[in-house]
Amino acid sequence: MLPLTDLLSASKEDTRDLDLATFTPTDIEWVLYAGLGPILHRAASATSEQTAQPSPARQALASADLTSRILIGNILDATSEILGAAPSLARETILLKGVSISQRYPEPHLRTMGDIDLLAPTNAQRELETVLQDLGYRQQSEYPAEFYEKMHHSMPFYHAQRGIWVEVHTCLFPPASLVGRDKIFSDAHVRSQAVAVTFHGTPTLQLSDELQIAYICSHWAKNFNQQRGLIPLLDLLQLLKHRETAIDWDSILRWLHGSSSAAHVHVLLSYLARHKLVALPPTVCTRLTSIQTNLNRLSVSILHRLMDTYLMQGKHFGRVDSADNISIIWRSLLSPGNASGNLASVPWNLMFPPGQRQRFHPAFQLGRLASMFGLRR
Repeated sequence: MLPLTDLLSASKEDTRDLDLATFTPTDIEWVLYAGLGPILHRAASATSEQTAQPSPARQALASADLTSRILIGNILDATSEILGAAPSLARETILLKGVSISQRYPEPHLRTMGDIDLLAPTNAQRELETVLQDLGYRQQSEYPAEFYEKMHHSMPFYHAQRGIWVEVHTCLFPPASLVGRDKIFSDAHVRSQAVAVTFHGTPTLQLSDELQIAYICSHWAKNFNQQRGLIPLLDLLQLLKHRETAIDWDSILRWLHGSSSAAHVHVLLSYLARHKLVALPPTVCTRLTSIQTNLNRLSVSILHRLMDTYLMQGKHFGRVDSADNISIIWRSLLSPGNASGNLASVPWNLMFPPGQRQRFHPAFQLGRLASMFGLRR
């Protein structure tokens, strides 16, 4: 149905014979924009070798692949340098997001990323930040220091010569957020799910596969991010690659009972299962459906349709289906209320957007209508 479904499947199976002719120029443009250029370059590499004269699409994909090799190589080298600068601290530091999951890909550069995310050892945030400062990293941000007092990481560090950003996390989500208060992401539980790994020769930690699944899904679900929204799907596919029955689903489902993350995991895993990209044990989706109350069949169908349209097809946002309106629908359906209430809240929230101080002011509403009908530039 969707060319990107074939690409995700090829990524999971690590096949190289994907027919690039099935991708239109618009598809190629979207793949590059979404950070999947290296993935498609690898998936079509066997057919590329049979082509005497590279097409513009193949040249663009080759360029994206080379660029990613350089950028991701730089990030991984920087991570190795940071960990190697304090080996005892590295043994208690947990690698997060791209720098961690990239090690599960056939080649790390296939997982595009923009920074390094590290979860500092308990009570050792300052120590890790000192290591960064000694290596030439300096904190900088467009936001004031006060902004980060309620965040889950300190002000980002930037290395001017390397061009690399590092975020030192103290927890996985902002402590005051709903998901941040969830027991599944509590410091004690996260530390209990840290497993030892070796990163470029230095012993360190990463999250267990089971907690990774919940973390990837909840981090992905908090916002509808069109440009980066496909990356977590790829991460899950690499994590689950031919291992669906090896995952400790009983533990995951036990953790998710009464958790706000249950809906997030349900949406993403059921989407992959619907497109036959994963073969989950039969009871997993059924039990996921039963332990969460935020979603019903209709709301899941709407969320999946949004994913098909704006992530898999890369449809441009319009005046009515604007980025803001799609985000409102997304957040409304994934709110902590019951499924029927969440569905009923969609038209109200579209009419009066939450978080807008002037949401009930007539001038604000007239301005939104003017934008919707193209009367405001």
